[in-house]
Amino acid sequence: MAELPDEQPVSGPGPLAAIRRYWRQVVATVGVLAALTLLYGAVSPPAQTATARIGLTNPKGFDLLSQSGTSGADLGRYASKQAILAQSLAVRQRASQLLGGRLSAAALAGAVQVKPSTNADVLIVSGSATSGRLAADAANAVTNAYIAESQVQIDALLRQGLGAIGSRRAALEQRINNQRTAAQKIAAQSAGDELKELDKNEGSLNIQAGSFGNGVSFTDPASAGGGIAGAVVALIENVMIAALLGLFVAGAVAWWISGRRPRVEDVRQASELLGAPVLAELIGTGPLEADGTRAPAIPPTLHLAASALENHTQGVLLVASPRRGDGRSTAALGLALATAQAGWKVALVDADFRTRRLSTQVPELMGARGLGDVLAGRATLADVAVRLWESDDSLPAPLTAVGAGSIDHIAGLLHSESAARTFAQLGAHHDLVLVDADAAEAGPNAYLLAQRADALVVVVRHGARVADLETFRNRLVQLQTPITGIIYIRHRTTSLLSGGARTPAPRSRTQPVRYRANS
Repeated sequence: MAELPDEQPVSGPGPLAAIRRYWRQVVATVGVLAALTLLYGAVSPPAQTATARIGLTNPKGFDLLSQSGTSGADLGRYASKQAILAQSLAVRQRASQLLGGRLSAAALAGAVQVKPSTNADVLIVSGSATSGRLAADAANAVTNAYIAESQVQIDALLRQGLGAIGSRRAALEQRINNQRTAAQKIAAQSAGDELKELDKNEGSLNIQAGSFGNGVSFTDPASAGGGIAGAVVALIENVMIAALLGLFVAGAVAWWISGRRPRVEDVRQASELLGAPVLAELIGTGPLEADGTRAPAIPPTLHLAASALENHTQGVLLVASPRRGDGRSTAALGLALATAQAGWKVALVDADFRTRRLSTQVPELMGARGLGDVLAGRATLADVAVRLWESDDSLPAPLTAVGAGSIDHIAGLLHSESAARTFAQLGAHHDLVLVDADAAEAGPNAYLLAQRADALVVVVRHGARVADLETFRNRLVQLQTPITGIIYIRHRTTSLLSGGARTPAPRSRTQPVRYRANS
């Protein structure tokens, strides 16, 4: 009984390898996200921004603002207070009027943001709109509205200060006018000194108001962006960002899936998983030229595989694989040619009744009766077996082929005495019987044929799921069918006869093979 190889932990590939493995899905994800972003940008163009700058006059030393001896921290609070003023309802209403109603005060709340600079000496006014011109107009309107509103507040502070001085002056003048006695006249002299101080303060406030002005030292108006060109650039940037995001997300998902569903990455891993040597590695075949009398050329590695089979017990060798599309039929045909050219009497049997892939590659077998008809009793091996390329001197031993034919109740017939008798008869007349089986995932037929076979050659495709190989290996261990070797398919192979053409060039039909009944 075949022994299972020691279990080895299988890790998934790295991120780049995972992206290469699932590159179609990754490209599709990136393309979909980029297309959706482009479509959304066409329907709803991306917002464009424009920035204006307002230089703040340093309030330090201005009694008008009650900021005498202002510290650095106080400057920050002052700038933050002015930023709040620039975003106030009064400023936004004034800015909306300056814009002629193109943006309402409520819309300006979301379209324009104001924040102080790091040094607290500049207000940065950022406008955002569907066009660069509107964004610049919104930022400039808020800037001008803030300057006007700031002037209003400075004027109000000046009136408040002057009003307080006027009230105090009136009270002092009334006290002076009411003095009668000598002591009162002395007090009146003190009030007069205070009046002089008030006059001095009033002049100082007027000077400060003139010097401070509206509290703005300079302005840098916002300018419109690139117009349509700017919108296109912004759209392209958004599409690129979406594509990069799609690449990151799809790559992360592919990496995660690869870790959960590890795949075969090289020949050595396939050999370890199945516990069998690698007979050949097929990189893929290119166009092959073959006429009606000569067999097509085959990859040199298959000749090495034929040499490796010399120690194989003569009998039935099943060519199988876990999943569809792994290249079984191509490998079976190439191996049959290699062993026939090595001097073996070989019988090649198409037992894949689902796809009949081998029969479609060999014109002599297309549409003809075959194994199914023999198992059902409608024909004998002598009726369905044909010799291929008899006149080709590169085949020192005859190569016999048996097509799939037609069959009903496949599983029952493969399990019947007729199947045992048929394979025994083939084995008696040939050194090696190569049987092209259906994929194991397609149903029980491959395992039923494995019970009839002396050994298996497993075709493993690069990137095959590790779990599929493990399941296939465990089932074969239960059937006690040994694996002689592995044929590793690195890329999808094409027909060895036609270089990938769907219908090979017709060849002349050879004479049928005559079989005697197996005793």
